[in-house]
Amino acid sequence: MRKKVLSVAIAALMFLAAIVPFANTAFAAPIADKPTGVDGRILTPEQTGDVSEWVEIAQNGDYSLIVRANYINLSGFHYGEYTWQYTSFGATNVYKTSNLRDKINNWFNSFDPVFTGGKPNDVLPKDARLRNFTMQNNALSVPGTSCSPKNSLTDGLSKPTAIKASVGNDVAFALSYSEAANFVSKIYFMREMSIANQISSDIAISNYEKITIPIDYIYCMWLRSPGDLSYTAAAMSCEYGAYPGRVFQNALQPGNTYTYTLVYPALWVDSAIFKPDDAFIEVEHRDAKDNSLLDTESFVVVPGVYGPYEAKSFEWYFDGVLAEGSAPAKGTVKGGDEITITYLYERLIP
Repeated sequence: MRKKVLSVAIAALMFLAAIVPFANTAFAAPIADKPTGVDGRILTPEQTGDVSEWVEIAQNGDYSLIVRANYINLSGFHYGEYTWQYTSFGATNVYKTSNLRDKINNWFNSFDPVFTGGKPNDVLPKDARLRNFTMQNNALSVPGTSCSPKNSLTDGLSKPTAIKASVGNDVAFALSYSEAANFVSKIYFMREMSIANQISSDIAISNYEKITIPIDYIYCMWLRSPGDLSYTAAAMSCEYGAYPGRVFQNALQPGNTYTYTLVYPALWVDSAIFKPDDAFIEVEHRDAKDNSLLDTESFVVVPGVYGPYEAKSFEWYFDGVLAEGSAPAKGTVKGGDEITITYLYERLIP
């Protein structure tokens, strides 16, 4: 009988041990094979540490696909002059060996800007808040295709991993034809359809209006997908011209119409980036004579007004008073702040 009871108990313990890991991870939304487009939120430079706004265009689980609202300035000498900031895609239309990939990796990993003409080129600062939320992803392995009604809307959809990466190649990447057509465009070109220029979704159109491609018909945004012609790569046009906001393709080298193309990095980030960072408050209660700690309290608060955090009552001590140099009992904090409020207490009997 004892053996039977023991066997049942062991089985119960094994069952509990098996389900505990699942309970610990149940709060994280699963990562799906395909992202979902959203009419996205805006990240300000204060939220990212970059000089440009970023636009959320899709979500997957607890993660957001964001794209830079402005092109990277590749030349500090002509900073802000888009006619000097374009680049060729590369010798071939393969993203893995492209100039485009190199430019984006350089922006993400070169912490110190190169100064030319008194102004720096764009790089993401080493201490940028954005780096606290960037995720590894599979964008490099899913460049997708262009202009095919059969698969070009689905074969270039990247997804994040649950691994954060503040530095490294291919954390930042160029959008694909699929991602632009689905999430941030006005129209997209489909080969061999009776109506070649298909109208994008309302979400994609709304997101397109949040980014800035210079209003000049020969300037576009490079995408990472190869074109369906060997001498082209996917690209998206500006608001000006016969086909505003169109996802199509450009020639690999500058020189012809629609080939002066600009660089816009994209990232998968933890969606918590849209929330303000917490602030941390520690309240210490100390003996005024020997500075020994009588009690301590810790609080995690949202940015804004805090307190008041009052003194406590201790047996055989007078009321506490704020120590010299202490943070005030009531005030305001910013995200990431860590402050300490210290009260000192005199003994009733020295």
